[in-house]
This record gives sequence, C-alpha cells and structure tokens, in this order.
Amino acid sequence: MREDLKDTHGKADSGDRLRVALISYDFGEYCIRLASALAQHAEVLLALPERMAGPYRAKLNDAVHFFPFPSARIRKQ
Repeated sequence: MREDLKDTHGKADSGDRLRVALISYDFGEYCIRLASALAQHAEVLLALPERMAGPYRAKLNDAVHFFPFPSARIRKQ
C-alpha cells in the first residue's frame, strides 16, 4: 500500500478501506464473530436473519452495519 494513503496510525483512509458484504441464512454466532473481526480492517455489512442474530447481537462490533431480515421459509421438495 502506498505510504501517502495512510494516516498517522498506519491505517488506510476510510475511503480506501475494503468493503465487505457478508450475507448468510445460518450460522449466526460464526457470522457475527467473522463480521466483527473483519470490521477492524474493512467496512462491513452483515445481512443475517433476525432469529439467527438475536442471541449473539451483544457480541457484534459497533462498526458493523447490521441488516436483519425475516427468515426465509425453505421448502423441501
């Protein structure tokens, strides 16, 4: 990374950060932990069913943009 893009703390400016969209229908605890870790290095959007995130929302990093959605009804054929 070019040195002139870094601020005094050695991190890239917010406009230069990687943008990540993490979309999942399952594995709430894992996705929240992954999104929180990624938020240290990137701008993160986490889309997860509300019922999957519920028990783990307290562990979600405040820097993560959380987009809860209703759980999909998945039919078996």
